[in-house]
Amino acid sequence: MEARMEFIEKRVRPKASDHEDDVEVYSKSSLDHITKHSSLAEGIERTQNPLRKIKEKERQLLVEIKPVLQKFLHDKLKLQLHALYAVQVFCCNKEFPKGLLLRLFNGLYEEDVVDGRLTMCGRKMLMNSIVERGRHCFR
Repeated sequence: MEARMEFIEKRVRPKASDHEDDVEVYSKSSLDHITKHSSLAEGIERTQNPLRKIKEKERQLLVEIKPVLQKFLHDKLKLQLHALYAVQVFCCNKEFPKGLLLRLFNGLYEEDVVDGRLTMCGRKMLMNSIVERGRHCFR
């Protein structure tokens, strides 16, 4: 993990880590890494809830990458909101694998990567999104 952090620090321009687009890129890259080796690995059924050991692996990878995310997001609510947005876009692009969005929101909150107030806001946005998708299905 330290090697990853050094790699990022050497290549990130000063103040770039305070830009929303960069935070979205770091978040997406982190999510790619986490899920590629756990819940979205080849052969894992995305329409079913993953097995407990797969969820534990996902959480372990989140814990490993947490210092990188905290470095860019700590005490920056606006950037944390962009990171949560990146989680939603990531899950949308992956066609919303069963439970992934909620696990990621919970994981980012429980690992103190994002503020709890933002995850509650994200959950409300998620519920609104589900209601809207339902409306579109019945039109």
